[in-house]
Amino acid sequence: RDASGLGLQFKTCPVKEAYEEAELSPERMQVLLRISGAGDVGLFEGAGFAIRNDTWAPGSQGCCHLHIEAR
Repeated sequence: RDASGLGLQFKTCPVKEAYEEAELSPERMQVLLRISGAGDVGLFEGAGFAIRNDTWAPGSQGCCHLHIEAR
């Protein structure tokens, strides 16, 4: 957190864990997590914030990284 906004790096994610349990390929998981992340964008933008959601990619640690700023 700093004067410009808040960064949240998620170490775990129940959605990603469900995709892993379903044995989806990493590439498929990446696409589905990007789609799921659109809900986060809508939620935060609807509340008046600017947001950038760096969703998980194969080879990355943890899960999504949200960058949230006041609009």
